[in-house]
Amino acid sequence: VWLDHGEILSIVSIKEKVFNQDTVREAVNNSFQGIPEAERDNVLSCPKCSKDMSPINYTIQSGVIVDICDEHGIWLDKHELEHVQAYREYWSDEIEKHQDGFTNLLKETEAKRELKLKEEASDRSFLFTLAQVFSRFI
Repeated sequence: VWLDHGEILSIVSIKEKVFNQDTVREAVNNSFQGIPEAERDNVLSCPKCSKDMSPINYTIQSGVIVDICDEHGIWLDKHELEHVQAYREYWSDEIEKHQDGFTNLLKETEAKRELKLKEEASDRSFLFTLAQVFSRFI
């Protein structure tokens, strides 16, 4: 399947199919694997300009290796579009499920940072006052 630049984003942003667990599991299990040597050795030519395309790991860590022409678009082998979509939907759902936890963690981290800044400011104020007191004796 050939997609011009930008087309893949409009496709994967639409959630219209429920993927079976095997497809989702395969998409997620292949994550963070890099680009297999066989994919690196099998260079395809762009159907529009005939230049060599580069194999890339879609979104860097998806495990779905697609071939890209910097000038024209993306080539997806059989089932790759389905795997890209299953991968994106899985992680979108995971983010939604854990959104409250992420929000609370962010709030806790921010509160700790604020407390630390106040403590540091208090320490600096104490040291400044102490320096003023000692400077009177010198």
